[in-house]
Amino acid sequence: MNAPRIDPVFRAGLHRQLVAQTKLPQRRSRAKLFLIAGAGAIVLAAGGTAATAELWTLPGGTVTSELGAHVTAEGSGDGTLVLPPRPDAANQVRIELRCLTPGTFTFPAGSVTCTADDFVAHPDGAVSWIDVPVDAVGSELVVSSGADERWRLTATYLEAQPVPLAVNDRGQTYGSAGAGEEPDLIAVVATNGRQGYVDADELADATGSGQNFTSPEEALRWQEERAGRAVVVPVFLSDGVTRVGDFVVQ
Repeated sequence: MNAPRIDPVFRAGLHRQLVAQTKLPQRRSRAKLFLIAGAGAIVLAAGGTAATAELWTLPGGTVTSELGAHVTAEGSGDGTLVLPPRPDAANQVRIELRCLTPGTFTFPAGSVTCTADDFVAHPDGAVSWIDVPVDAVGSELVVSSGADERWRLTATYLEAQPVPLAVNDRGQTYGSAGAGEEPDLIAVVATNGRQGYVDADELADATGSGQNFTSPEEALRWQEERAGRAVVVPVFLSDGVTRVGDFVVQ
């Protein structure tokens, strides 16, 4: 399955810096927002899936609730999934695509490519999904693929509610950046499996998002010069003092 070529934390910070410093147009590929099976993110800044909300609802994240039954369509080549009437409280739609054969599948929220290797780890088909604002889709979702490329598309209405950031005794905000506001301490999972927080400035220095790049070429050169290096960022409890592990940026 296709995957980002740049570390997701680095990419996000790099994008912010390039937009701020060079006024580049903001062109965002929704396909890059997919959580791809077998490639779980370590930084919990995205937050907000239903499963995450049930296990650990982070400050600054999003609590999502499914509304009504999901609808599914399966086919090959081009096809359409008709959405049911929108519930009053719905503000997002979760779109899930399962590749049933290798191929490239395009739909309103983006596209995803599955290769034969994906079916070694996921014999029933690799799954990608994304939550999009309900106003971004109409009454139906159209899938496009090759005539022999099979897919299964599922849609579910969601109600998503942001959770405010928390504040520790030192006045630092902490939590996930999923709701759009970046906290002073960003939630991560350390290399030892402990859940904790890293200082946002230290993470920015490690990933390059704290650099004042003046061009995409300068940013890529910075990344190439540090290829193969590992930067260790300390992980703390929410107090910002008690160290519980390390977060490694490679």
